[in-house]
Amino acid sequence: MNKKLIFNNQFYRYLSAKPIENNFHKFNDITNGRIIANYGNEYIIQNDNNLTLKCTIKRSITKSDKKKKHFDINPTIGDFVKVEYYKNSTNQLGRINYIYKRYNYIEKYNPRIPSRPKILAANIDHMCIITSYFPQLEPFLIDRYLCTAESMNINASIIHNKLDLKKKLNPQHIDQDNYILDTYKDLGYPIFPVSMLHNLEMEKLKEHMTLIKRKSLLDICPLDITPNILLLGQSGVGKSASINRLLNLSDSNEELLTQEINKHGRGIHTTTNSISYRCIIPCTSKKNQDNIVVNLIDTPGINNFYMPSNIEYNRLQSLYPEFSKYVSHCKYKNCQHIDEDMKICAVKRAAADYMIDPRRYESYVKEYNELKLRKKTLNK
Repeated sequence: MNKKLIFNNQFYRYLSAKPIENNFHKFNDITNGRIIANYGNEYIIQNDNNLTLKCTIKRSITKSDKKKKHFDINPTIGDFVKVEYYKNSTNQLGRINYIYKRYNYIEKYNPRIPSRPKILAANIDHMCIITSYFPQLEPFLIDRYLCTAESMNINASIIHNKLDLKKKLNPQHIDQDNYILDTYKDLGYPIFPVSMLHNLEMEKLKEHMTLIKRKSLLDICPLDITPNILLLGQSGVGKSASINRLLNLSDSNEELLTQEINKHGRGIHTTTNSISYRCIIPCTSKKNQDNIVVNLIDTPGINNFYMPSNIEYNRLQSLYPEFSKYVSHCKYKNCQHIDEDMKICAVKRAAADYMIDPRRYESYVKEYNELKLRKKTLNK
């Protein structure tokens, strides 16, 4: 067992404080903040002045929409909230009394409990998909991440970690990974091959992160303008190592716990809850020398990620940007590019002629059939 002090356990030592008392009349101040951690019914809130509060949620919390689904009511990481607290308290305790409207969220769909998907994070401005040379790249999983980002209007990029292993692996393995990454690069997704462990090729990634901006602030908490960057990826690719490197914790006793890949080439779950960290990135632009602050949201490793519940099979084609060039040339407007004859489907012809990557088309067909089966099962 790694005996280093785990950063998130140290940072959230507030949870060891005494339970919040029911004397709510003691609260004498109100602040806006953002949820950065959640453990059961307790939430860690941080505002723009770096005031950190341990909060519960008001039972009769104000809801802007009574028709919200059950999973959409519960606060989650990234939510902007209004908190009442006791200003001069040494325990820094408070209570959430309002949740601001979300502009998007990322959910983890569970086919066993389809009516109760788990929200991983809300109000996401950018998605960083972490992959690596080892464990092996899983393009179908990446396709699902990218479709989820497209459905929520979130820009995405791919960080391909463990560049230091490139010389040690089979050349065929490297060529296969490079081919897949080039496919995504041709679609417009930025690719960053890096080594978090050895700090290789990190400057371009940091420069990219300084350009990420918050989305529209309408109907959202007006104080916090710091962009939220979500880190997603399977176990073992280096999400927590990325946080360590970007927070410059690699030589500190506050380093996040990381683990080695097991003997089967699979990652081991280290992060168990989504947690947000405020990261200061030096700006390399000549026009702006100020440091840029971003919120990095670390998530548990996800080896089985399903399409969110809001994506219908008949609109899946709109989430594959390379299809848009050919959809208008299909004979029928409602063409789904599945069972149609190649003579009347321009997308199938493009895939056959390698104008569309055949693997991406196969991914679309597989996902379409799964979504169609899901809807059929839920309607029974």
